Amino acid sequence: MVDGDRGRSSLVGDAHLVLLAPIDLTRPLTGTDQSSVTTVRHDALTMWDVAPTRHVVGALRGSLTYVDAEQDQIVDLLCARPGPLADVQAALGGALPSTVDPGGFRVLSCEAIVLAAGQASLRVILEVERGWDTGDVLAAFGATVRDSTCDAIRRALLPLIRELHEACLDCAPDDSLDVPYFHLMYGGTAHAGVADTGRDDVLRALVYPPDAGVLPNHSPKSGEFAFLGYGFSLVVSSGAGAGRLWEISVLVSLCSTMFRRFERVCDAVDANLRDAAVTCDRQALLRLQEAVQVEYEDLRSPSFVYRHEFLVMREELLQAWQVDRLSGRSRTLLGLLDSRVGRLDREQSATVARRLEILLFAVASMSILSVAGRPAPSSSPRHG
Repeated sequence: MVDGDRGRSSLVGDAHLVLLAPIDLTRPLTGTDQSSVTTVRHDALTMWDVAPTRHVVGALRGSLTYVDAEQDQIVDLLCARPGPLADVQAALGGALPSTVDPGGFRVLSCEAIVLAAGQASLRVILEVERGWDTGDVLAAFGATVRDSTCDAIRRALLPLIRELHEACLDCAPDDSLDVPYFHLMYGGTAHAGVADTGRDDVLRALVYPPDAGVLPNHSPKSGEFAFLGYGFSLVVSSGAGAGRLWEISVLVSLCSTMFRRFERVCDAVDANLRDAAVTCDRQALLRLQEAVQVEYEDLRSPSFVYRHEFLVMREELLQAWQVDRLSGRSRTLLGLLDSRVGRLDREQSATVARRLEILLFAVASMSILSVAGRPAPSSSPRHG
């Protein structure tokens, strides 16, 4: 295997990088605190450059589909002002190795897709001006150096995340607000078609291969290679492929946000099952059970995309994230919740039955006592 920080890949020409980060803008979910369900304030987003929602998901509409994909959950695509862009650019320049020219990397945009339920996904798009023809991509975002580079970008994004939180929710975030992780996407153009992209050892070293074989192509489109992995993805086209990278990054962004939300709900349910106050509250348990079911259906149901190739890629992405295992965990949690609710129902029924027995016993006792204490009727003398 070729080291991901050395060698030359089979890609030529333009090189783009997309960093995606799901952000939690809500407080932890609890069964007893309904204030944790947050609604984004639309009117507070005027400080951002707001693009119409259709620009976010319009490309996800399918052919011969006469209705748009459901957009109720999506607020808007928010484009950061020049200030945050300059901060990210400066942080990136300071994190690059001394052998790499900072001017060779340009931050094209920093955007956020905000969901009405209180989650968001940041998208940072970088352009490598000298493309794949040099070693700039591998020197800055190779397998052994990208953690430090991305961490510098993460620190530069934190003020932007806090600003987004305050704008959407009208309250200051706590110290736990952070970037949980990045999903890094590499984009470029193949030298002679995309057929051999999956065999490129340099590119394989940039992602998490599912096995020791050839990287699978998750795109059904001719002239395109797309590998959607656990934490890293690769999009290669036979022509200039930046446009397709933008489209697929929207798909990954929405899926990662919903996955993060489902993962977060499962973690919250797991934590709440250890809370005696919650496990004794039937209504709280039912709310947690409903939360797991709703988030799982939102994740599995392709309500925001109808295009065939995106449906195919979406399934591959969910498989890479091992959603089935997480759903298995959710089913286990639901089973625990069902057993807890059933136990509470049985205990409640038993309590009601005992109270009824006590009440009936008390009524019967009072009746017996009242009869026993009543004076016997006097007999009248007979007159012959």
